[in-house]
Parts: sequence; C-alpha cells; structure tokens
Amino acid sequence: MRKEDRLIFLFSRLNPDKYEISRIEELLKTRPDWDYILEKSWNEGVSCLVYYHLNNSEFKAYVPSQYLEQLRNYYHRNSARNMIISGETKKILKIFNEENIKAIVLKGIFLAENIYKNIAFRPIGDIDILVRKDDLSEVDKILKSSGFLATTNHRDALSIAPPSPVNSLVYLKKTPGAVVHLHWHLINTTWPLDSLVNKIDMERIWSCARATRIGGIEALTLAPEHLLIYLSQHSLTHSFDRLILLADILETLRHYKERLDYELVVGEAERFNLSPVLFYSLSFASNLLNFEIPELERLKPAGFSLSDRIFSLFMRKGVRHYWLSYLIYLSMEKGFFSKLSFMGRTLFPSPYVMGHNFALPLSNINAFHYYRRIVRNFF
Repeated sequence: MRKEDRLIFLFSRLNPDKYEISRIEELLKTRPDWDYILEKSWNEGVSCLVYYHLNNSEFKAYVPSQYLEQLRNYYHRNSARNMIISGETKKILKIFNEENIKAIVLKGIFLAENIYKNIAFRPIGDIDILVRKDDLSEVDKILKSSGFLATTNHRDALSIAPPSPVNSLVYLKKTPGAVVHLHWHLINTTWPLDSLVNKIDMERIWSCARATRIGGIEALTLAPEHLLIYLSQHSLTHSFDRLILLADILETLRHYKERLDYELVVGEAERFNLSPVLFYSLSFASNLLNFEIPELERLKPAGFSLSDRIFSLFMRKGVRHYWLSYLIYLSMEKGFFSKLSFMGRTLFPSPYVMGHNFALPLSNINAFHYYRRIVRNFF
C-alpha cells in the first residue's frame, strides 16, 4: 500500500488516537505526493476530513500552502452544497410533520449532523428519506408541490407486487437544488436480492426507530443496531467503492459505543438473513481502517467457501472491486439452482427494475433495453 493511502486512511476518522497521530507525523515527514492525496481523498469522499486534520493541528506545517488551499476549497464547496441539502431537508420534514407523515432520515444528512457533528465533514449526495409505502402517493404530491419532479411514475412502484429489489424513487428540483431519494425499504438495488427484501421486517424497523432532529426539525432515525446493519449492507452493495462508506461504519460504532447492543446487532442480522453481509462489511472496515469490532467472530459464516477465500484475499490486499459484493450475495443463495436463478435474474431483471435502471416508465421497456444493459455492464 502506498504511504499516501495510509495517510488518507488515518485521516479518515474524527479522532485519531496517539499511535495514529504519531504514524501520521512519521508519514508526513517523508514528503508524500500531495497531488495524489488531493485527488484520491476527493474520490474517496474524505477530503474534508483530511483538511480538518491538517488545518487544525501541528500537521499544517508539513503541507505546501497551495495544497492546503485546494483542500480548503473542497471543504467550503462541500459545506455550501450540504447547507443547500440541509435547507431542503428541513422544508420537506416540516411539511411531513404538518401532514403527519412519518419519515426516517437515512445516511448523509443524519450522519453529517449527528455522527460527524459537522455538516461540512461528510459529502452528501442527495436527501435519503424512508417512508411507508402506504404513504407514497401522498409523499409524491408533497414533493411535486414543493418543486420536485419524479424521474419515474410512482404508480409503477405501487403496481408491482413485492418483493422487488428496487424500492426507491428519485425526485429532482426544477431549479438547481437537492435531489430526493425516496425509499420505502432498506434494500434498494438492481441486483436480484428479493429474498433479502422478504426477510427484512420493515414494521420492526419502524417500531424500533428513534426520534432525532435534523436542523432543529423533528424526524426519525434508525435504531443504532439497525443503522449499523443498514450501513454495512449499503457499503457492501456498493463494493466499498468509497472510503467514506467504511468511515461511516467506524464513526457510528464510536459514536454509540456502550449504547450499542451487540447482542441485538447479532440477533437482528440473523433475523434479517444479513449476518454474512454484516460480517464481510465489518471485517473489511476493521482490516482497512485498523480497528477492532466486538462480536465480529460470532457473525462469521459457517464453513469456508470459495467466496470466503476470494473475499479474504481481496480484504488483505485492500481491493474494492465492483464484483466483490455480487460474489457475496451469490454465495448466500442456497443450492445450485438458486444460484443459477440469481445469475439469470441478474442478466434479465424484471421490466420494473429495468425501468428504474433507465429512468423510464414500466410500459416503455422493451428488448432493446435488455440488450443495452448487457452490453453496457458486461462488455
């Protein structure tokens, strides 16, 4: 691993310990490649954390001024964007509260405000909100009356019998602003994870949700145990493609500390059939960011399959490949024919999934779109 990567990993946490601080200083003295650090930390989603540590410590002296200035620009740009997202989120939540619509705020804005404690530290792609599917029509009206346009018709979502791995709609602002990613289930992917959709009890998720505030507005968040499971599933589904996804897991663990019930984490992961997903995600985060996680061994899948060997190899080398998560989900299918069906549904998903993939109405999907999808993803 390059020394620059080691530095980025060390900077991607809120509070490095004494040993980590000494390692940072040692690496800074070796005159690292700052062009590489700037580009890589931005792509990994942790450039604002890098700036925070460099600008508020004795490390500042090791950084050429032009690079610190560039990091400062990244930081302020991200802060300005996140302020827009925060403002839009508050407006939406306020209307939801007035209309008595319950909403769980997922990932981005919740993590930035409540886990990182600084809205500028974490990049926020869009406004991720979980609502009950029964409220979908009403929420659709609210968002459209607030200036958002749906990329697909919400009636398509209502017409599809569960389970479906695609469980979200995207709404864009007419004028420049935030993007709303509206969910009604924790699983949301174009891969055929129908069995996981069936196993996750969304009523249990709602009953365990906790009260929180986003910009002073009342909202809900996932219970800590469910948040950890959700972040792990989300990270694995994205093949850990950005370091910030693993940093989210680390900071969530550190934030809740003794308040996190590991017995409940293990039990809920088993209930939702997500124990392997939780194990692989926490293992990868633990290995890459070098921190210990209690109860990790209890989540380890029985036996040692080919996928386990491949994952272990990737983990040791710090490789984050697109197909890594697919391999894990495929290995969770029991039996040859289940695996064969999984691969078949990957190649030829339902028209509804295709509509989501191409942002088209369900009725517009035809054979040409399947051809385009195969060419785009496999060649």
